[in-house]
Amino acid sequence: MRVLDVCRCGCDDPALTKPSKPRVRVYIDGQNLFRAAHRCFNDIDVPYANYDPIALARMATARITNAGLQGVHFYTGVPKANLATEVEGHDLTASSSAEKNLSNFWRNKLQHYSAKFSLFHRTERPLFYERQLQQRFGKIDSRWVGREKGIDVCLALDCVLGAVSDEFDVAIIFSQDNDLNEAVKSLRSVRGRIGRWIHIENVFPMPDTATVLSNQPGYTIDKTGLRGAFWRPFEREAYIACVDKYDFRPKFITGAPVEFTSSFEMVRHVARDCSRVPNQRQLIRYGQRFPPCPVCKEAVIWARYLVFRD
Repeated sequence: MRVLDVCRCGCDDPALTKPSKPRVRVYIDGQNLFRAAHRCFNDIDVPYANYDPIALARMATARITNAGLQGVHFYTGVPKANLATEVEGHDLTASSSAEKNLSNFWRNKLQHYSAKFSLFHRTERPLFYERQLQQRFGKIDSRWVGREKGIDVCLALDCVLGAVSDEFDVAIIFSQDNDLNEAVKSLRSVRGRIGRWIHIENVFPMPDTATVLSNQPGYTIDKTGLRGAFWRPFEREAYIACVDKYDFRPKFITGAPVEFTSSFEMVRHVARDCSRVPNQRQLIRYGQRFPPCPVCKEAVIWARYLVFRD
């Protein structure tokens, strides 16, 4: 992890006393973090939102001397699992299946961490859908596209209320959403009004030389953090150390019907391993069936690649 020398958050005011054991709360914008990591690192390392939010929070907390992690707050939009029944007059069979696939992934992941870690707090909001023209898989079509609404507002409010309620000494924000610049500004204002030491960190992915060369053309990498916060970028090695050991994506076996067009990747063989085959990815269209291993022709397990948006 790369550490910058200058503290941008202004917590080094001599009138403020730093506690000997700072209390830390971590705030993670799940989709913003995923998209940033996917752009910064190669898509072999980040094929979907495969990070462990608790591991990321502990990694960031460990960079602060004698700090104790008090809570991890995770925010994300979740696709609607019943999209077909909510938009009347449209044939949304394939779209609904795709959204249900994404919805199941996020609900499986969030339920796992909520049940396993008492310090994990999740905030999820259903996506807002609007009809848009898109160029997808080489052709232009009209489809319902889900957008997050209110996630940044929830994160900002929790940060500010936590500061006012004396719930932390250090706020660590995993997001590069410019809308959160106002949240940082408010935290600095709260610190000045109550006269208490509050440190504000912004943690985000930063590509190294090796991974920059492997990025897809046209991707824009944001190398700046939130204004008024201490920037703490991390590189590929740190991300790999925080990859989730569980894969919460819904799985499909060879021969099963394909319910929506998307990119899929081979996860593993059903009966045995085929060491000659690398991690296979391919576009499989609605109405087809999931194919076998291209080398040994045995049954394999498939999962959706890049599970938030194709």
